[in-house]
Amino acid sequence: MILSMKKRARKNGKFRSTEVGALLEAIKAEIKPILEEIPGIKEKLDGIFEQVGKNTETLSFVGMQVKSLQGQFNSLQEKVGENTKEIKLNRELISKNTGLINRVLEELKSKVDRKDFELLEKKVASLSR
Repeated sequence: MILSMKKRARKNGKFRSTEVGALLEAIKAEIKPILEEIPGIKEKLDGIFEQVGKNTETLSFVGMQVKSLQGQFNSLQEKVGENTKEIKLNRELISKNTGLINRVLEELKSKVDRKDFELLEKKVASLSR
């Protein structure tokens, strides 16, 4: 309707008062649904804005947790590295001491007869309990 009125106005360069009124009514009719939707759109935008704010807070919190966990992970990694070195050293010491103990044991076996050795073994076992 609005386009047909514009075409007529171009032909003679003038609008009749009834055409102006009809044009205004047509414009109002087309704008009215848009204006009626604005409060609903505003409400939806407010809800979206609020949700974005909550999501931002959540992401910020998650970011802090990730940083904290990364720090804990790095600390644990360092401790594991230190403990691994310590375990390797202890294994070496145990291996050396086992060899030494076996040599001393063989030497004792050769110096003491079997019965005395069994008695000595029992005494050592009872002392270690």
